[in-house]
Amino acid sequence: MTAKGQKTKEKSAKKDPQARKANPVWIFLGIAVVLLALIGFLMWTYYYKNDCRGQGNEKFSCLQDKALKERDASLCGKIDDQMWKDLCIGEVGEATGDITICNTIVNATTKDACRGAILLAKGEFDCTSYATSTWKDRCYLEQAKSSRNETLCLGIEASLARYKCAYDIAINTSSIEPCGIIVPPEIRNDCFLEIAKKTENASICLWITDKEKKDNCYFTVGFKTMSPDPCERIKDPGMQSLCFLNLAVGLNQSSYCENVTLESAHEECLKRTRKE
Repeated sequence: MTAKGQKTKEKSAKKDPQARKANPVWIFLGIAVVLLALIGFLMWTYYYKNDCRGQGNEKFSCLQDKALKERDASLCGKIDDQMWKDLCIGEVGEATGDITICNTIVNATTKDACRGAILLAKGEFDCTSYATSTWKDRCYLEQAKSSRNETLCLGIEASLARYKCAYDIAINTSSIEPCGIIVPPEIRNDCFLEIAKKTENASICLWITDKEKKDNCYFTVGFKTMSPDPCERIKDPGMQSLCFLNLAVGLNQSSYCENVTLESAHEECLKRTRKE
C-alpha cells in the first residue's frame, strides 16, 4: 500500500466515529413531526366525534347525546331517520320541560310520551289531548288516583285497567262506591270483600253475590270483630261452626259452643272453653 493510500485510510477512520453521531437538528425535527402528527390525529378524532361524522345509528346516537347535553332540539334535525329524530326531540323535550318541543314530534306515541312525562309530572291533566289510547288511559288513571274520583276511571278505554282503577280507589278510600262501577262479578265481589275486611263492616258482605265469598266475608269480619252476628249469617254449616268455635275460644265463652253444629268441632269447642 502506498503512503498516499495509507494516509487516506487513516483520515477516513478518524471521520467515521463523528459520522455515526446523530445530528441534534434532525432528532428535533423527527420529534416535532411525530408530535404534530399525534396532535393532528387527536384533533381530527375530536372533530370527527364532536361533529358526529359517523354513519347510521352511530351518527344518530351521537347527535342525540349532543342534543340532550346541549339541550338543543335543533341538533335532532340533522338526524335523517324519523324514528331516531323523534326520540331525540322527545328526550330534549322531557329534559327541558318544554311542551312546544314535544309538539314537533311526528310519531303519535313518542309525542304523547314526551307530553305526558311533562304534564303528568306537573299534575296537569288534559286527557282528551292525547292521540293514543295508551297515554289517554294513563292520564285518566293518574287523574282519578290523584283526585280519588272513580268516575274518571270510566274514561279509560282498556276494560281491565278501568276496573283496576276503580278497585284501587275503593281500597284507598275504604269506600264501596267505586266497586259499583266494576262490571265483572268476580272483580266486583273481591272489591266488596276487601272493603268489608278493611273496615270490619259485615253489612258490606251483603253486596257480594258469590255465596262462598260472602260466607268468607262474614267469617273474616266475625273473626276480626269477635262478634256473633257475622257468624250467624254464614250459610255453610262447616264454616259457621268454625266461626263460632273461634268466637267461643277467643272470648273463652262456652255458650257459643251451642252454635257449633259439627259434632267433632262441638266437642273441641267445649274442651277448649272449659274453665278449670
